[in-house]
Amino acid sequence: MVSQPQLPQEEQEEFFEEEGLDGTHIRHAQRMIRRVPDPVPVVAAPHEHVSDVGGRTVVERAPWSPAQFIALGAGVLFIVFGALTLALGGISDIYNPVTFGPFSRTPLMGLIELGYGILMLAIGSIPGIDRGGMTLIGVIALAWGIVVVALPANQFYNTLGLRNADGWLYVIVGGLLLVVAAAAPVFMGTGRVFKRVHRQDH
Repeated sequence: MVSQPQLPQEEQEEFFEEEGLDGTHIRHAQRMIRRVPDPVPVVAAPHEHVSDVGGRTVVERAPWSPAQFIALGAGVLFIVFGALTLALGGISDIYNPVTFGPFSRTPLMGLIELGYGILMLAIGSIPGIDRGGMTLIGVIALAWGIVVVALPANQFYNTLGLRNADGWLYVIVGGLLLVVAAAAPVFMGTGRVFKRVHRQDH
């Protein structure tokens, strides 16, 4: 078995002092420490940021918010609605209403919901929370839902396949997005620090 080359005594003592180690902790660390080539490759997850600070490699985790999950869930919902509408109705006649469960849509509305869902996914994937973007899409959904509910005689049925009752979906989603955009907290990620050890040529 080839033994790992050890750090020079001075570097070991400097490392132990920086880490606040003493007594049995030092003896344990001396058995574990080994020379690591410089630079040390650090593999970070997509949501992490790597930087060098004072001879250490610092991996910073991106912030996150529960609001992101709401936006991602709503985005998936509208993408499913849009894709299902297009699968049932095709695109040859974009004004031909199709029905699934309690909902009805035309392929034109399916295309609109598909694009809206993709926009929601994009906003929900931003680290932390894009309060401005989430507020915007929430206002759009809420306002559109109110219009669909308020207009008489299912006026959007011939073009978009929407009945008045369908508007409540947009009212609920839009209101929920506005609430979480305003009230959801943002949690800052904790960092991981790696000691960078410099190699000395012999």
